[in-house]
Amino acid sequence: MPVDKKPPFVGVRWEVMIAQGVLDHPQAELVLMEKHGLVTWGETSEAAYAKTIIDILQYIEQHYRDCTLPQLGVAFNFNANYLGSLLKEQTGKTFRELVQTQRMLYAETLLRHTNQNISEIAYEVGYESLGFFYRKFKEYSGYTPSQYRECQKRTGEVRHSRRHFQMR
Repeated sequence: MPVDKKPPFVGVRWEVMIAQGVLDHPQAELVLMEKHGLVTWGETSEAAYAKTIIDILQYIEQHYRDCTLPQLGVAFNFNANYLGSLLKEQTGKTFRELVQTQRMLYAETLLRHTNQNISEIAYEVGYESLGFFYRKFKEYSGYTPSQYRECQKRTGEVRHSRRHFQMR
Protein backbone atom coordinates (compact mmCIF):
# COMPACT_ATOMS: atom_id res chain seq x y z
CA MET A 1 0.00 0.00 0.00
CA PRO A 2 1.42 3.39 -0.93
CA VAL A 3 1.95 5.79 1.92
CA ASP A 4 0.79 9.34 1.18
CA LYS A 5 2.37 10.96 4.21
CA LYS A 6 5.05 13.49 3.30
CA PRO A 7 7.74 14.80 5.59
CA PRO A 8 6.81 18.03 7.37
CA PHE A 9 9.51 20.12 5.68
CA VAL A 10 8.10 20.05 2.13
CA GLY A 11 7.72 23.58 0.80
CA VAL A 12 9.37 26.16 -1.40
CA ARG A 13 11.51 27.64 1.39
CA TRP A 14 12.82 24.18 2.32
CA GLU A 15 13.51 23.25 -1.29
CA VAL A 16 15.71 26.31 -1.69
CA MET A 17 17.60 25.41 1.47
CA ILE A 18 18.04 21.84 0.27
CA ALA A 19 19.22 22.95 -3.17
CA GLN A 20 21.74 25.37 -1.63
CA GLY A 21 23.04 22.70 0.70
CA VAL A 22 21.96 24.64 3.79
CA LEU A 23 19.65 21.88 4.92
CA ASP A 24 21.11 18.40 5.01
CA HIS A 25 18.40 15.91 5.92
CA PRO A 26 18.41 12.20 5.01
CA GLN A 27 15.20 12.61 3.01
CA ALA A 28 16.00 16.02 1.55
CA GLU A 29 17.10 14.71 -1.82
CA LEU A 30 13.98 12.55 -2.05
CA VAL A 31 11.90 15.68 -1.55
CA LEU A 32 13.59 17.33 -4.52
CA MET A 33 13.20 14.17 -6.58
CA GLU A 34 9.49 14.17 -5.79
CA LYS A 35 9.19 17.83 -6.73
CA HIS A 36 10.55 17.07 -10.17
CA GLY A 37 8.37 14.01 -10.66
CA LEU A 38 11.19 11.52 -10.26
CA VAL A 39 9.66 9.79 -7.24
CA THR A 40 6.40 9.56 -5.32
CA TRP A 41 6.10 8.79 -1.62
CA GLY A 42 5.34 5.22 -0.62
CA GLU A 43 6.52 1.94 -2.05
CA THR A 44 7.68 3.49 -5.30
CA SER A 45 9.99 5.91 -3.48
CA GLU A 46 12.07 2.99 -2.25
CA ALA A 47 12.37 1.63 -5.79
CA ALA A 48 13.35 5.08 -7.08
CA TYR A 49 15.89 5.41 -4.27
CA ALA A 50 17.44 2.07 -5.27
CA LYS A 51 17.48 3.17 -8.91
CA THR A 52 19.29 6.35 -7.89
CA ILE A 53 22.00 4.30 -6.16
CA ILE A 54 22.35 2.17 -9.29
CA ASP A 55 22.58 5.30 -11.45
CA ILE A 56 25.29 6.68 -9.15
CA LEU A 57 27.27 3.44 -9.40
CA GLN A 58 26.94 3.47 -13.19
CA TYR A 59 28.20 7.06 -13.23
CA ILE A 60 31.24 6.01 -11.20
CA GLU A 61 31.78 3.12 -13.59
CA GLN A 62 31.77 5.48 -16.58
CA HIS A 63 33.76 8.34 -15.00
CA TYR A 64 36.17 6.48 -12.69
CA ARG A 65 39.23 8.09 -14.28
CA ASP A 66 38.53 11.58 -12.98
CA CYS A 67 35.40 11.35 -10.82
CA THR A 68 35.38 13.22 -7.51
CA LEU A 69 32.85 13.02 -4.71
CA PRO A 70 31.88 16.72 -4.98
CA GLN A 71 31.44 16.31 -8.76
CA LEU A 72 29.27 13.24 -8.19
CA GLY A 73 27.21 15.13 -5.62
CA VAL A 74 26.54 17.92 -8.10
CA ALA A 75 25.62 15.45 -10.86
CA PHE A 76 23.00 13.80 -8.63
CA ASN A 77 21.97 16.78 -6.48
CA PHE A 78 23.35 15.32 -3.26
CA ASN A 79 25.52 16.91 -0.61
CA ALA A 80 28.98 15.34 -1.12
CA ASN A 81 29.38 14.31 2.54
CA TYR A 82 25.92 12.77 2.64
CA LEU A 83 26.55 10.98 -0.66
CA GLY A 84 29.77 9.48 0.68
CA SER A 85 27.94 8.15 3.74
CA LEU A 86 25.10 6.87 1.60
CA LEU A 87 27.45 4.95 -0.70
CA LYS A 88 29.22 3.38 2.28
CA GLU A 89 25.89 2.42 3.83
CA GLN A 90 24.44 0.97 0.62
CA THR A 91 27.53 -0.73 -0.88
CA GLY A 92 29.80 -1.36 2.08
CA LYS A 93 32.57 0.53 0.26
CA THR A 94 33.70 4.11 0.41
CA PHE A 95 33.53 6.32 -2.67
CA ARG A 96 37.29 6.04 -3.00
CA GLU A 97 37.15 2.22 -2.86
CA LEU A 98 34.45 2.16 -5.54
CA VAL A 99 36.55 4.36 -7.85
CA GLN A 100 39.72 2.34 -7.15
CA THR A 101 37.88 -0.90 -7.91
CA GLN A 102 36.70 0.43 -11.28
CA ARG A 103 40.23 1.54 -12.10
CA MET A 104 41.63 -1.87 -11.22
CA LEU A 105 38.99 -3.74 -13.23
CA TYR A 106 39.77 -1.66 -16.31
CA ALA A 107 43.52 -2.06 -15.75
CA GLU A 108 43.04 -5.85 -15.62
CA THR A 109 41.14 -5.72 -18.90
CA LEU A 110 43.89 -3.68 -20.56
CA LEU A 111 46.61 -5.99 -19.22
CA ARG A 112 44.76 -9.05 -20.54
CA HIS A 113 43.69 -7.75 -23.93
CA THR A 114 46.28 -5.20 -25.08
CA ASN A 115 50.01 -4.91 -25.47
CA GLN A 116 50.08 -1.39 -24.05
CA ASN A 117 53.00 -0.78 -21.76
CA ILE A 118 52.15 -0.58 -18.09
CA SER A 119 52.88 3.13 -17.74
CA GLU A 120 50.33 3.86 -20.50
CA ILE A 121 47.77 1.66 -18.75
CA ALA A 122 48.41 3.40 -15.44
CA TYR A 123 47.81 6.79 -17.03
CA GLU A 124 44.75 5.59 -18.95
CA VAL A 125 43.02 4.35 -15.81
CA GLY A 126 43.71 7.58 -13.93
CA TYR A 127 47.08 7.26 -12.19
CA GLU A 128 49.80 9.83 -12.74
CA SER A 129 52.36 7.95 -10.65
CA LEU A 130 53.48 4.58 -11.99
CA GLY A 131 54.79 3.55 -8.57
CA PHE A 132 51.45 4.33 -6.94
CA PHE A 133 49.64 2.33 -9.65
CA TYR A 134 51.93 -0.67 -9.05
CA ARG A 135 51.31 -0.50 -5.32
CA LYS A 136 47.52 -0.22 -5.68
CA PHE A 137 47.37 -2.96 -8.30
CA LYS A 138 49.35 -5.35 -6.12
CA GLU A 139 47.18 -4.45 -3.13
CA TYR A 140 44.09 -5.19 -5.21
CA SER A 141 45.12 -8.38 -7.02
CA GLY A 142 48.08 -9.80 -5.14
CA TYR A 143 50.24 -9.41 -8.27
CA THR A 144 52.25 -6.62 -9.80
CA PRO A 145 50.85 -5.58 -13.20
CA SER A 146 53.77 -7.35 -14.91
CA GLN A 147 53.18 -10.57 -12.96
CA TYR A 148 49.46 -10.37 -13.71
CA ARG A 149 50.05 -10.01 -17.44
CA GLU A 150 52.64 -12.80 -17.51
CA CYS A 151 50.42 -15.18 -15.54
CA GLN A 152 47.51 -14.37 -17.84
CA LYS A 153 49.61 -15.16 -20.91
CA ARG A 154 50.87 -18.47 -19.49
CA THR A 155 47.68 -19.89 -18.05
CA GLY A 156 44.87 -17.86 -19.53
CA GLU A 157 43.63 -17.12 -16.02
CA VAL A 158 44.77 -15.36 -12.90
CA ARG A 159 43.81 -16.36 -9.40
CA HIS A 160 43.37 -13.34 -7.20
CA SER A 161 44.65 -13.41 -3.70
CA ARG A 162 42.20 -10.56 -2.98
CA ARG A 163 39.03 -9.99 -4.86
CA HIS A 164 37.85 -7.00 -2.87
CA PHE A 165 39.84 -3.81 -2.88
CA GLN A 166 40.34 -2.34 0.57
CA MET A 167 41.90 1.00 1.37
CA ARG A 168 44.67 1.12 3.93
